[in-house]
Amino acid sequence: MNIIWDDVRKKCNISDSSFIDMINNYAISSNELSGEDKEFILTSYNAKMYNYVVEYVYNKAVKILQDTIFSMGEEVVVNVTHWIDRTVVSNFFDVFVLRLAHDLGLISKDDKILFLNIIEFLQHKKESFVVEVEDFIKEKAKYFICSLFEAVLSKDYSVFVQNINDSIQTLLSVNILPDSEEYHNLINKFDLRKNVLIRLLISLVKSESIVDKKELKILVQNIKNLFSTLWEKASLNEKKFFCYYLKSSSPDSELVKIFSELSDEIKLQEFSTDLTTITKILKNCQDILSYHYSVSSHKEETAPLIKLNEIEVYPKFFLRSVITPSVITYLGNNNGYIRESREIAGQILDKISTEKWKFYFKNFFESDDFVLINLFDVKDCLKDWCSLIKKSGVNEDDFQEKEIREIISASRQFDIEKVKILASNLYYKT
Repeated sequence: MNIIWDDVRKKCNISDSSFIDMINNYAISSNELSGEDKEFILTSYNAKMYNYVVEYVYNKAVKILQDTIFSMGEEVVVNVTHWIDRTVVSNFFDVFVLRLAHDLGLISKDDKILFLNIIEFLQHKKESFVVEVEDFIKEKAKYFICSLFEAVLSKDYSVFVQNINDSIQTLLSVNILPDSEEYHNLINKFDLRKNVLIRLLISLVKSESIVDKKELKILVQNIKNLFSTLWEKASLNEKKFFCYYLKSSSPDSELVKIFSELSDEIKLQEFSTDLTTITKILKNCQDILSYHYSVSSHKEETAPLIKLNEIEVYPKFFLRSVITPSVITYLGNNNGYIRESREIAGQILDKISTEKWKFYFKNFFESDDFVLINLFDVKDCLKDWCSLIKKSGVNEDDFQEKEIREIISASRQFDIEKVKILASNLYYKT
């Protein structure tokens, strides 16, 4: 059934009786929903504990996505996500699960927005709503619960898990020759998400769990045979990141040479930034995003912002890691913003030079989902965005890409409606 939210009438197209039928049907058809789960959902919903039951179903959906992702193995997940600091596993927060789940094709872009909207819904305290809007909360809760079942809880991810496990086993045990059956099977399994296969290959090479020299030798040879095809699908910045990432701790220096040989554009000497600084940047940015989208409270985002602000110079190549959390903190969400956090985020953004803003827009902006979602989904933030762009010093004439030129121009002119439309178009661009 197509689940629709009517923003004008503030209603979901699912009736109360249909809602109960859907939960009952999912309890029968889904391996992820037990009888106790069904009873809790319906009892809590009927008791008007709407935020509570949405959070329960939401957490269950996130847990399913996390378990599915971690079926690849903990070390592989850490490496696939590019985090150098391995303590990230113990703090694997919801928004990061969603980003990776989307990268892997487990959820769609619409589903990812759904999850972010739920987070904002749950950030409201129940007592902050007046009696007159209780029907709205009930309808919104019903819509979110049904949508989560459609997006995650009713899905069978066993095929994904099997594909990943089979691919890992193949890469470590079979010599995959170019144009062989194994070669084409592996490429076809990942279909359009070739970048995921690249990340999987790199993570396997870096994985400390692979101690068998024979396995490592087979893997490295397979990477040599596979990369000529996969490399064509990677962007220049992905290539640079992979090179840096491997250079930092690769057990096989020959692999770094393969990367540099595959693209004349890659110059390994570009990567001279201190690894400790990079780790600190990535860790603090991870914490900012985690707390910003926290279901309970995003007040704790201030502490990692302070630590991030202590770093005087942000490496050009890691600008997205700095700008993304700083911008969304500065702009806030539909529940507003934390004043102290916004002030520190503004100080961080003030340290970004015009040249670095240009680099960000040319290389990262079109794929910066968190910022784009803010621009078309968060109310009343666009005046601040337009002021930020005006202050940054960037100009539409600095860019060749039509979409970037248009959104910079609209932002500089404070054309809020146009910025919203352009951001939405960029987000959904295929």
